[in-house]
Amino acid sequence: MSADPKPGLLQRFPALKRLKPGGRARIPDVRQMTLTDCGPACLAMVLAYHGRDMSLDQVREFTGASRDGTTAKSLIASASKLGLRGRGVSIDVDKLAYLPPASVLHWNFSHYVVFERLDKNSVHVVDPAVGRRQVSMEQFRQYFTGVALVFEPREDFQPGSTRRGAYRYLMPLLRQHGTLTRIVVVSLALQLFALAVPMLTGMVVDRVVPRGDVHLLLVLSSALMTLVVFQLLASLLRGHLLLELRTRVDAGMTLGFLEHLVSLAYPFFQLRPSGDLMMRMGMQSTVRETISATAISSLLDGALVLLYLLLLFIAAPLMGLLVLLLGGLQVFVIIYSGKQRSMLLSQNLELDAKAQTYQIAMLSGMQTLKAFGGEDRAVQGYSNLFVDILNIGLKRGRLNLWVDSLTKTLQLAAPLLLLSVGTYLVLNKSLTLGEMLSINALAGALLVPLSNLVGTVGQFQLLGSYLERINDVLDAPPERTPSTASTQAQLKGGITLEGVSFRYHPNSAPVVHDVSVRIHPGQMVAIVGRSGAGKSTLANLLLGLYLPTSGRVRYDEMDLSDLDLRAVRGQMGCVLQEPAFFGASIRDNISLNDPEMSLDQVKEAATLAQIHDDIMAMPLQYATPMVDRGLSLSGGQRQRLALARALARNPSVLLLDEATSALDAVTEVQVQRALGTLSCTRVVIAHRLSTIRTADVILVMEGGRVVETGSHQELLSRNGTYFALVQAQVEPDHGVSRLG
Repeated sequence: MSADPKPGLLQRFPALKRLKPGGRARIPDVRQMTLTDCGPACLAMVLAYHGRDMSLDQVREFTGASRDGTTAKSLIASASKLGLRGRGVSIDVDKLAYLPPASVLHWNFSHYVVFERLDKNSVHVVDPAVGRRQVSMEQFRQYFTGVALVFEPREDFQPGSTRRGAYRYLMPLLRQHGTLTRIVVVSLALQLFALAVPMLTGMVVDRVVPRGDVHLLLVLSSALMTLVVFQLLASLLRGHLLLELRTRVDAGMTLGFLEHLVSLAYPFFQLRPSGDLMMRMGMQSTVRETISATAISSLLDGALVLLYLLLLFIAAPLMGLLVLLLGGLQVFVIIYSGKQRSMLLSQNLELDAKAQTYQIAMLSGMQTLKAFGGEDRAVQGYSNLFVDILNIGLKRGRLNLWVDSLTKTLQLAAPLLLLSVGTYLVLNKSLTLGEMLSINALAGALLVPLSNLVGTVGQFQLLGSYLERINDVLDAPPERTPSTASTQAQLKGGITLEGVSFRYHPNSAPVVHDVSVRIHPGQMVAIVGRSGAGKSTLANLLLGLYLPTSGRVRYDEMDLSDLDLRAVRGQMGCVLQEPAFFGASIRDNISLNDPEMSLDQVKEAATLAQIHDDIMAMPLQYATPMVDRGLSLSGGQRQRLALARALARNPSVLLLDEATSALDAVTEVQVQRALGTLSCTRVVIAHRLSTIRTADVILVMEGGRVVETGSHQELLSRNGTYFALVQAQVEPDHGVSRLG
């Protein structure tokens, strides 16, 4: 009986995983994708430094995506799940030499950076917002709070890489294998026929000219003309095929990206500015162009370089070595400058995203800026961002200037050097003049794809900066995976919450805690409480926009996790605190996701919402375009229009979050009277007593919990939280007017 194999050294001594032979390790640069991502980004850098390469999205699964950022306690807890032992230390600046690399520094009381090393008069840190920085001791004392997080691998730490490769970006290209094959065949034919030019050159010099052979000259001229015509036709054919390929790949990538983006959960959009997401969508064209055009040319140029180089070494080894040396120098220039170019591009993209977000906020908030006279300050704020963009542009321009100048100098010097070496070989009788000219033509033909290949290497280096931001979207899991079985049911309006809790990320405090509620079909349920009590979060849980961290949400006794979320929301109407409208007509905004809805149905919903008369008074009536997201309408008109949109689909459940807060008393009474005729379940979040006093059930929330439940009179009789809210809003002359 054979003995069991002896475990390996690393299995017997796990501590060896922490061994780092060689010189000083370099901390990788991981950029934050949102304003609150600095903690997870720093943890990703620390993990990579210790040998575990994880993407930001994978680290975020452990730290959680929070709108409020990540605390030091959360970072240490998340690092522990990933095999790192962490602790917080308080350290003076003069003791910084004892701080190990890859420690996380608390920066400016609102940020994290990673400590890399200490120099005599400066500190090197890696900032997830801007990249590597060399900070003077004076600046360091100003920004460092004195708190650092020190991490080291535990015995169970698992090094390795769990990043997804870039193969998925080639899939849209590979799916077009028919067009791709035709492009490759035509391109190879073009390049192979181009080899005839050096041969013709050698024959003209060695045979036609010495012999004066006119007949051979005519034959060679005819062959040359045939090659020219073939070159024209083949180039046109390849151009059309490339155009077709790019269009198909562009359609697949852009629409696939957008489809995945809208399938993500609502909290994803709360953490990322709209300007940043718009920029990432625009990056698709750059990625598509690089993948579709550059990938094909890389394949062809790489093959041609190898073929031409082989022929050149066979014909003249010295010339082959010279070409290889010149090509190696070009590759060295590109690779040496690659990291710096990539870092500057990442900074440029981040600043562009901030600038675009600022522009959107400034233009959409123009009414507020005008009202407060803040136009100049807004422009000054944008000028700071714009100057930062210009400075990064200058750095990129100077670096590109050096790279372009060096590569072009090498490209210019190459033919001259080849001509000089070729002439020397002719003088030494190693080559004939015709052979030398043929070899020179072959070497020139080699330098063209070689230069293209070098340029492709540079483009692929920069491509990583774009993919980093696109991956943040594509790596995010959809709200409901397509493979998940889901039921499409007709809702009746019953809703049950069983011990529902919700928190924004695993290490944060619950926003809604252990809420259990039963709502019967057709009931009107009001949710009240002070600001920040969790009312709107509970409303989002009822809508399925947030999925509970624990507990269950049931619709008509069916678990929400088993239902099709879109089908559920399609049977619910909601009016949120800040309703959104789109650049279409009023009719299209009311019908929204049902383009087949008749005008009569739209008018019926508008009449119930008491907005029909206002619309009919407009020159274009229901065809009136919603300019600038409906900001030209009054607040009350916007609320009633949102209410009409919610009612147009005949919902089984109607959720109103401060839906009548901007209405005058007369219009509100008319709206409430109209809503009272509906048979659907109504969930109302409001402060006005006139809105909620007729509710069948009132839920009183405080600190994320439902502390009281009952009717208006029942709750008043208890002299509890609800009674205190009512008493706080009592106006001596007019009675109770508002709650909360």
